[in-house]
Amino acid sequence: MISVKAATTILAARVGLMAPKVLPLQQMTGLTLASYVYSKLDIPPFAQASMDGYAIQLQEKDLPLKIANKIAAGDGNSYTISPRQTSRIFTGAALPANADTVVMQEKVIIEDGNILIKDAELQKGDYVRNKGAEIKSSEIALEAKTIMTPAALGFLAAIGISEAPVYPTPVVTIIITGNELRPPGKELLFGQVYESNSVSLSAALRQSGVKQIDVLFAEDKPEMVQATLQKALEKSDLILVTGGISVGDYDFENDADNETYYMVMELIDGPTLKEVLAKLAERGELMPLSEALRVTREAAGALAYAHSQKMIHRDVKPANLMLDSENRVILTDFGIA
Repeated sequence: MISVKAATTILAARVGLMAPKVLPLQQMTGLTLASYVYSKLDIPPFAQASMDGYAIQLQEKDLPLKIANKIAAGDGNSYTISPRQTSRIFTGAALPANADTVVMQEKVIIEDGNILIKDAELQKGDYVRNKGAEIKSSEIALEAKTIMTPAALGFLAAIGISEAPVYPTPVVTIIITGNELRPPGKELLFGQVYESNSVSLSAALRQSGVKQIDVLFAEDKPEMVQATLQKALEKSDLILVTGGISVGDYDFENDADNETYYMVMELIDGPTLKEVLAKLAERGELMPLSEALRVTREAAGALAYAHSQKMIHRDVKPANLMLDSENRVILTDFGIA
């Protein structure tokens, strides 16, 4: 039997990334960005107040200023202030075009429709968020491989992004074999035991963010195992097979995978691939993944299976590890030969 580290190395060498998929923000929680996302606009898109108060021109801070108007957040009008005037302004509202400072409402005294500023430390630009202060148009908003946390999703929404390319979670099928196995909660007959692998594997997958998980049961018959594998291949990105991989009379998984391998070989058009496989087997070499990805899905699966036989210690049965052109993987337990 090989070590966990060796098994992990084999998997890492064979498993690739899922093809990126563009999803709406609402479906991206916990997923990973597949590419850089760039801002489509300046944030904020205009100079805005960051505090409730009064918009002024700093040079007039020592003069009584007449309140000319009120500007609330979301007000779509454009304003300017004349000399010796101020605008009552609220957080998030756009500054009048010629204003440069906001004075906090707590720092003024109102008399007869005018304000008197009582803030000796007031500086130009106080409580103003300038256009593009957070991010400018065309700048990188989020880098590739960013995990889409609530904060990251909120940031994308704030810059007007509604969707982005992410790596989706795989569709996983768990295949359970063994006629002696019964689902938890069912009555056990003599000679039977409860099946627990699907429960623990499903929990581990969900903990990793996988949402689409199917569990299939296969009888200890070669044709049933073969049919179940074929069914799983049609809809899954990752297949986990547990049970039936030893050398007993009823351990058919390796036979089923071997039959899949030879059946696939019959589907391959032309002798080139067969010749390559024969040479690889003779010399004990591995087919580079880039080569496998150039052939059909069925051929790639067969190649990956052949690769796995060359990567395991001679005293260990071949790992049932298969990879197709979409980086879909079949993985079973490892057993002593």
